[in-house]
Amino acid sequence: MLKALISLLYPSYCHGCRTITDYDQVFCAPCREALPVPSACPTKHASASTEKRSVKMHRRAVTTYNSSVGTLARAKQWRSIGAAHALGLLVADALSTSGATKPVIPGLIGDPSYPDLIIAVPLHISRYAWRGYNQATVMGEVVAQRLGIPLIAPFRRVRRTRFQIYFSGKGRHENVKGVFARRWFISKAHARTLLAGKRVLLIDDVCTTGATLASLAKEVRRYKPASVTAVVACQVEQV
Repeated sequence: MLKALISLLYPSYCHGCRTITDYDQVFCAPCREALPVPSACPTKHASASTEKRSVKMHRRAVTTYNSSVGTLARAKQWRSIGAAHALGLLVADALSTSGATKPVIPGLIGDPSYPDLIIAVPLHISRYAWRGYNQATVMGEVVAQRLGIPLIAPFRRVRRTRFQIYFSGKGRHENVKGVFARRWFISKAHARTLLAGKRVLLIDDVCTTGATLASLAKEVRRYKPASVTAVVACQVEQV
């Protein structure tokens, strides 16, 4: 009843064709089906120095950056928190078996990779102050609420880096190397209690080479999780 009233007073619009959609739906069914399917995300390896071995981080994307979803991702430049919320709805829908009839990211729910907790990619405090929010955190909150999975924030971004757009290939990895660390009030023991043996899901809006996600995964891996999977709303296709 409440949703029907909200839909009547504040109708939702498809971000593709602008037709009226159901409450909390980012795209109408035809536009959702028309979203480009990204090429298979390469499996990245994050090596934790404390373990002296390489570990896999599986990476998945809902769609490509050159789509309506990419437009939503770019809206963070104009401090559009509503766009970040829409990206969270899109990811939650893709992860849920009760979402689209043809899930964009199959197999994540109900199989051994089903996550125990969510971590949003941290934003440096200076960029947070300018933007007023962290788009990955907004997305993570939506996904956590929709899927009933805890969202935790044990890590911080320790330095402000240049935007990744200024780099390519190896430069991107160097730019974000060692950029994540435990928050000052989280001890090693506490971090291990939170993460040890857990299946961790990392959330972000956009992925190009996966350098930022790999850097965060490396820090997460120090605390012995069972697995690390990263899901993003859109992936920049490599030419």
